[in-house]
Amino acid sequence: MFKQTIPAMTITKEIPSEQMRNLDLHQGDSLRVVAETDSTLLIQIVKAAIQPPKPTKGRAGDWARKYAGAAQGTETTEDVRMAHFQEKYGV
Repeated sequence: MFKQTIPAMTITKEIPSEQMRNLDLHQGDSLRVVAETDSTLLIQIVKAAIQPPKPTKGRAGDWARKYAGAAQGTETTEDVRMAHFQEKYGV
């Protein structure tokens, strides 16, 4: 005797957001009904992955990588660093 499996079915329903607000749901989150009783549903919420914000400021060594090898003749790295700060901050 062969065991027959029934394929999963996807159904999309609209529920007014006022009824779901206290669940802190956002676009991309998933809900799964885990258990059901006469008056309640136990649901599992899978939160969508949140991308970390991209840094808006340069990192500490950016100026060094940008100006690496830029010192000319008798210029020191300190001279190059100060020139960078003068250009960046108008000092």
